[in-house]
Amino acid sequence: MSSFAEQLRLSRLHSGLTLAEVGASCGLSGGYVANMEHGRKGPPSVDKVASMARAMGAKPALLVMLALHERHTEEELSVIGACFQARLGDK
Repeated sequence: MSSFAEQLRLSRLHSGLTLAEVGASCGLSGGYVANMEHGRKGPPSVDKVASMARAMGAKPALLVMLALHERHTEEELSVIGACFQARLGDK
């Protein structure tokens, strides 16, 4: 099981929400969320991951980071990180 899957499950259990409730927060079915928790499906888009995290009362950053790590190579993650740093430097 991936770190994303484990954290998703822990966050959901801690929140007390059902699979269906977490899925509904971002337009996914409860079955899809269950498949993610068991590592049978990968993470959805970053927007959906962030929506799930907020619905569970968790900070989106951790789940988003784990989702990105699962979906991208180390090289791609370096580029993504550089883009975020540049963007934060603009503020």
